[in-house]
Amino acid sequence: MISRSAVFAAMLCGQAVTNQKSIVIPDVEPDVFKTVLRYMYSDHVDLDDEIISGTLYAASKYKVTRLASECRRYISNNIDENNACAFLHDADRFDQALIQTCFSYILKYGETCLKSDSFSKISRNCVQKSIEADDLKACELSVWAPW
Repeated sequence: MISRSAVFAAMLCGQAVTNQKSIVIPDVEPDVFKTVLRYMYSDHVDLDDEIISGTLYAASKYKVTRLASECRRYISNNIDENNACAFLHDADRFDQALIQTCFSYILKYGETCLKSDSFSKISRNCVQKSIEADDLKACELSVWAPW
């Protein structure tokens, strides 16, 4: 495990290590953490839309770079009108490498992406960038209808 993540290596073997019997990882859900551990020990990962966001976050935060790449690949292969805005929201928060993939998809399929449930969850900055883009494929009524 420590050979796969410099962050975990520091947590488990670094100078700040105490005699604690457990380490708390408060910002990662248990099912996501199991996915990360499974990948670190087996090089195998089963991703789905339910855990992808948390897994990408954990892989990025804990520097499990190959898993983060797998997550980006999953998102690139599975992005659609219903999840593009949610993926953009997550990318804007913690994975700059994925922003362009999500943003390009939203511009191309703007009309349906703007009507998705996840559009209302993206940051103000992402909304502004989306609606100001010259190549957004959506009529003005679609842009303002949700508001």
